[in-house]
Amino acid sequence: MTISKREKDALIAAEIEQSEATRDEPLSAEAGVRRNKSPVYSLRLAPIDVARIEKVAARMGVPASSLVRGWIQSAIADEGTTDVAGAVARLEVDLQRLKGLVA
Repeated sequence: MTISKREKDALIAAEIEQSEATRDEPLSAEAGVRRNKSPVYSLRLAPIDVARIEKVAARMGVPASSLVRGWIQSAIADEGTTDVAGAVARLEVDLQRLKGLVA
C-alpha cells in the first residue's frame, strides 16, 4: 500500500496531536517499559580476537558478550588492588583463565 505525501503528513500530524493530547496520561500496559536498561558500549576488535573470544565462550558454554562483560567487570574490580592478598587473588583468577585457554 502506497500513500501520498499529503496522506503521510496528515497521519504524522494526527499522531503528533494525539501524543500531545495524552502526554500527561500514564503509558498503556502494551507500551512495555524497560527498566534498568544498561547502556551499550561499542568497541572494535581484530577478527582474530573475536574468533578467540568466541572459541573461549563456546568452550565455557556462555555467550561471548557475557564473557567479555565479565572480563571487563573483573578488571574494573581489580583496579586499585595493591595489597598482597588482592594480587594473589588476581593471579589465581588469571591462572584459571590460562588453564581454560590451554585445555
